[in-house]
Amino acid sequence: MYSTVMSTKGQVVLPARIREEAKINAGVELLVYTIDDEIRIRKMPKDPIGEISGIAKHLDIPEDAVKQMRIKDDELRRQKLGF
Repeated sequence: MYSTVMSTKGQVVLPARIREEAKINAGVELLVYTIDDEIRIRKMPKDPIGEISGIAKHLDIPEDAVKQMRIKDDELRRQKLGF
């Protein structure tokens, strides 16, 4: 377990060992969320829609709808990156 300090701008530096173990380099997109009183950080999945596609099968979501979600996700990522 490691500790870190938040800057006045809200920035937190992840310890080098954590970055190495998680294979996190500069520019890697991270998800930050809370569960109860915990703050959690995860690497953004390369295909977030794909991660839920297995769930979609159990929910009877049509494959076309999953495809449309994937297209919309790609569009939003391109906009965010300025493409």
